[in-house]
Amino acid sequence: LGDFLGKLDDLQLFDNTVIILTADHGEGLFDHDWFFHSQNLYESTIRVPLIVRIPSYKAPNKKISRQVALIDIMPTLLELVGAKINVAAEGHSLLALIEEGEKLELNKYIISESPFGGISIRTDKYKLIYSSEDFELYDLEDDPNEKNNISMEKTEVAVNLIKELFGFIIKKEPY
Repeated sequence: LGDFLGKLDDLQLFDNTVIILTADHGEGLFDHDWFFHSQNLYESTIRVPLIVRIPSYKAPNKKISRQVALIDIMPTLLELVGAKINVAAEGHSLLALIEEGEKLELNKYIISESPFGGISIRTDKYKLIYSSEDFELYDLEDDPNEKNNISMEKTEVAVNLIKELFGFIIKKEPY
């Protein structure tokens, strides 16, 4: 990465280049008894870094804790270059969030799907995982490692997230 950024600088392109660093998935590494990736919907597998450098934005470096999704990258780049964003496109531009910071709520829900079956819905606080006709609910603030399934204790939260999740599945509309 250092060589690549150095080459951009050598070519006098660094100050005019938007740089986005991310990943398509994490790794299980025996978290929840999974070693590989893409086989579950726990945070160790689906939560990835997203680092954005926009040279034209002179705002100080900031860390944004609001949840965003990788589908937000394309609308962000399109807005940045002034291109029209198709209304059917999934995701939201992150530029307003970058400018306004924590006071802007962008994605109420993040939906993740596993190619091996299963789907999850995540808010800033809770995540519900549905797979093999089983539900798991985690309080990500109190239990960030997702060790305590609280679906039976927080049934109202679980039911509300199940309704939202199945609404997404039926409509297939982006959040």
